[in-house]
Amino acid sequence: MGKNEDRILILEDDAYFRNILENICKPMGETLAVGDIESALGLLTKQSFQLLLLDWHLNQTEISSLYSIIENFHPGAKRIALFTVPDLPNLIAAMKAGAVDILWAAQDKETLKEKIS
Repeated sequence: MGKNEDRILILEDDAYFRNILENICKPMGETLAVGDIESALGLLTKQSFQLLLLDWHLNQTEISSLYSIIENFHPGAKRIALFTVPDLPNLIAAMKAGAVDILWAAQDKETLKEKIS
């Protein structure tokens, strides 16, 4: 990703993990971080994003509206699924749903940075 050329959206309800991701992403591009699905949906309909870091369990509650908006407004955006604690069935489901990678809160910051880059 080019420095400050891309827009990144982080949807993560865990404030600590969201803050870590936001600090990692800021040097990579304009970064917006939210903790609830309604805020994310509002941003997704008003702005374009090239990278979406999405809390997998949070977006499962409204998966149809979120993925509909992503497909209609951001078809080329890369999606990364976020997990507080990953489990195999949900990891597989996230990859099948279009996630290009998986991140979880226990990973060290350098690993997170490498995967996001």
